[in-house]
Amino acid sequence: MHAHGVERPAKVTEIRDIERTTRSGGRRSRHTKTYTADCPYVTYKLKGQKYSFVEYDDCDRLQVGDEVTVLVNPDDPYEARLASTKVEKAAKSSTRTTWVLAGAGVVFGLFSALGLWLRVSNLVKRRRTAPQG
Repeated sequence: MHAHGVERPAKVTEIRDIERTTRSGGRRSRHTKTYTADCPYVTYKLKGQKYSFVEYDDCDRLQVGDEVTVLVNPDDPYEARLASTKVEKAAKSSTRTTWVLAGAGVVFGLFSALGLWLRVSNLVKRRRTAPQG
């Protein structure tokens, strides 16, 4: 959606209180903190139809009545996000994390397959060289 999103004018029509929880610390001293964030409910039009969404990545900044720009997927108008630097960074960070985890999974899978192959080939060698009895 990022590459093909179209910009549309939009307006913050209400603020929704969203409860969030953060965790910090290690296994032995884990701390949990719950707080309320004021997230904007954004309304925009595309092809004469009204759409709305709550922007969770840019809370506590906008007020009711603020005019903003959203990026909308023209093929799926329900897929939209604020066209702001903060939201863009959050989206890129999420994508980067996904690729890093996928790469780590591939490397782990390759090493596991290599280990299994070496073990099986070792067993085959032992059976071939074992004295027949």
